[in-house]
Amino acid sequence: MLTINQIHPIYVAFGVLEQYLPVIKREMRDKTLKVQATFENMDAPPQGELTFIDNSVDPTTGQIQTARHVPE
Repeated sequence: MLTINQIHPIYVAFGVLEQYLPVIKREMRDKTLKVQATFENMDAPPQGELTFIDNSVDPTTGQIQTARHVPE
């Protein structure tokens, strides 16, 4: 599940399981992480870069909030 915050440029917020946080942080130190959002019946999913990681975990879902920016 994701939330689209705006469409020009597009910003998307989504949750990631907390178990992946250490790996994401480690990888972000060395490079920009590329991400893509796919939707049903979409031929070319939009791609972008991971730009934000929340520093807290939602206790009800066990997820951290992240966001990405898709350049125009």
